[in-house]
Amino acid sequence: MARLTINQLSRRFGSFLAVDRFSLDVEPGEFVSLLGPSGCGKSTILRMIAGLLEPDSGSIAIGDKEVTWLPPEKRNIGLVFQSYALFPHMSVFENVAFGLRQRGVDEASLKTRVHEALDLVHLTGLDRRFPREMSGGQQQRVALARAVAPQPALLLLDEPLSNLDAKLRDSMRFELRRLQQTLSITTIFVTHDQEEALTMSDRICVLSGGQLHQVGRPREIYDMPATPFVAEFFGRSNGFDGKVAALGDKAAVSLSDDVRLVTSHLPDGAQIGDPVHVTIRQESVRILEAENEPARSSLPAVLDIVSFAGSTAQFLVRLSGGPQLNAEMNIERGGSLPEAGSHVRVMIDPGDVIVMAAR
Repeated sequence: MARLTINQLSRRFGSFLAVDRFSLDVEPGEFVSLLGPSGCGKSTILRMIAGLLEPDSGSIAIGDKEVTWLPPEKRNIGLVFQSYALFPHMSVFENVAFGLRQRGVDEASLKTRVHEALDLVHLTGLDRRFPREMSGGQQQRVALARAVAPQPALLLLDEPLSNLDAKLRDSMRFELRRLQQTLSITTIFVTHDQEEALTMSDRICVLSGGQLHQVGRPREIYDMPATPFVAEFFGRSNGFDGKVAALGDKAAVSLSDDVRLVTSHLPDGAQIGDPVHVTIRQESVRILEAENEPARSSLPAVLDIVSFAGSTAQFLVRLSGGPQLNAEMNIERGGSLPEAGSHVRVMIDPGDVIVMAAR
């Protein structure tokens, strides 16, 4: 296990600023995801950590050793690419042994470590096969075994699950996390998939435009987003511009002249009339029959679209005198669904109305 310390890392490609003063401390044995849309800088950061790109400024240290200008082979890292990058002319054994041979490991120790690595990824007995004879999931396991066989201080994963089908990708999330925890290896994982980051990470770094918007534990990122971008990037959300309408125990925001939402949280120092950004998760929207007794935080609405989605139903709801919002609710097996065009009431718990200062 090793600590990773990144300080004020920046990188340009011509006039384009891909990474802007990125800093991060990763604890030994921690699993940290770099998450964001395409072009946000996450893979550029990973490649600088790996030594495949030089930064324009900033520093990188693994443990007590600064590695900013060292070549990849001097950094004691394991790297798994999105494409796996297996050698097609080599057997599974030789693919896994490649890094060990480069480090001059003697043949007896090499065989032991290759078989140990293959056992860790559940590929025992497949060492004589070639990559073309294996499924995508098996090839990914070979790439992982090759990365961990040299016992690196740091494991770098560049979207390693993106080439797998949905079902296999789900199962490999848990396999990858199990392997990381078994080895207690410090890991940086690059992904654009929010669910991958939420289910696998100890902490998540959310990036956009080369800048770090927020770093925190998955639940913290989801429940307490620091910026409108983070709020709407995670999960299925509704985003609105509004204004502060009331303060104190009766805190509220208005989305229009006719729509006011009660909230438990306003930005520090907020004043009535201040512009704000409001986020409401789809699963936070409850749809009630219209004849239900109106509650303080419920609003009249009409269902524009109703869609059955298995164990859930999805709705497009039009608030009376206000905007539309998407909702998702669990449904009981065999339960009935309201029809499109139905008049309903929408209930949103004040704690689920996420309010941030407008930017």
